[in-house]
Amino acid sequence: MEVKVFCIIVTYNAMKWIDKCLGSLRTSSMKVMPIIIDNCSTDESVNYITTNYPEAHLIINKKNKGFGQANNQGIEYAYKQGASHFFLLNQDAWILSDTIEKLIYIQDKYFIDLISPIHLNGAGDLLDYNNLNYLVIQDYNIEFVTDLILKNLKPYYTISNINAAAWMISKRTIEQIGGFDPVFFHYGEDENYCNRVKFHNGKIAFVPDSFIYHDRLKFGNLEVFNKYSTYASLLTLYANINNKFWSTIKMSVIIHLKHFISAVKILLKFDIKSFNSILLGYFTFIARIPKIYRNMKKNKISGSNWLKINS
Repeated sequence: MEVKVFCIIVTYNAMKWIDKCLGSLRTSSMKVMPIIIDNCSTDESVNYITTNYPEAHLIINKKNKGFGQANNQGIEYAYKQGASHFFLLNQDAWILSDTIEKLIYIQDKYFIDLISPIHLNGAGDLLDYNNLNYLVIQDYNIEFVTDLILKNLKPYYTISNINAAAWMISKRTIEQIGGFDPVFFHYGEDENYCNRVKFHNGKIAFVPDSFIYHDRLKFGNLEVFNKYSTYASLLTLYANINNKFWSTIKMSVIIHLKHFISAVKILLKFDIKSFNSILLGYFTFIARIPKIYRNMKKNKISGSNWLKINS
């Protein structure tokens, strides 16, 4: 099979990072064809990309479709162009020259559905916060930590979840799992996708010898995080097709108690905006419960769900 790599990047007011992000793709040791999906930017991103990066295929949305649905647009286009590999990259991230080549080599050799590099911060001197959590803090990563200390690293390590700042997805996975579930708008869609890969017995892994830089704060855009975090946390729990009844009940008690405590603390600070965000998150979630369960039923069936790639 011919290797044909498309890099899918969702942008929103991305001027700060465009040159680092798209410029890094030009240095890749393996040819990469960029697809940009702009979610209604208000800065000069679109004009700048058009002028300075003519090799990029640009899709301009008239409204913000969120991270998952914009990525689905890029995946659909790449698939119809004959993509063999789909590399999802954040707008505030950039690669090294050998990042993509190393990911594809490991992915194809070991038949890995979804693979990611190590995510460094923007300066390259620390792990990205979420990557630290996924790779080190979780107890199932003791093998990686041990090998790292003993200087005996393996080519890859399996993992249950990793954030979508830099994902290499195989064509087989696109055809068997599909795209991002449209019930998610922002936050949680990547964990949901990983849960679906696991449900269908797919393999998720990271390569310890491959790197990206991810230039962001702990939670990215804090205002956006606060706006969507309550809804995303509820949705991530209840839309997980791997969860059993009693484990869902147990986790429900924990998450609702957590939100209740947060709400009380926020009210004591008279932070009405943040309190309203929590209420809105619950109201949005409750209103979408029927859709959530319909989507869960669909996600349990193997196929190119949420993508229009068979027409």
